[in-house]
Amino acid sequence: MAKYGLAIFTFSVIELVTKDLLLSREQHWLDWLFSLSPNFRYNFAPTAGSCLGTTRSSETRKKISAAMSGSNNLNYGKLARNALGVSIFTKDGLLVKSFDSQVEAAKYLGVTQPAVARAVRIHQ
Repeated sequence: MAKYGLAIFTFSVIELVTKDLLLSREQHWLDWLFSLSPNFRYNFAPTAGSCLGTTRSSETRKKISAAMSGSNNLNYGKLARNALGVSIFTKDGLLVKSFDSQVEAAKYLGVTQPAVARAVRIHQ
């Protein structure tokens, strides 16, 4: 619609379905649509409920990324299930600080998470 304008499209209800049948009926109509010549369709995703086959511009990808970043991310502020706790000690064996994850330790130390992971592997 953004490419051609809303005025050239006609919107029609082709089938009323209950929510539990929605994906299967969408797939039925997509199968029919994809049996036609490509110049008869605007939908490029052949699978119902999927965006597979959709190509997004770099501008759109950046907008999506920004919208899903920080506190908008479902995992924001949550500790990963596979997070590995890290403790930092002085050479004398005194505890400096403990962290719930390598990411937290990396931020504290001002290094990357892979750098912390390598140090942990070396000292295991």
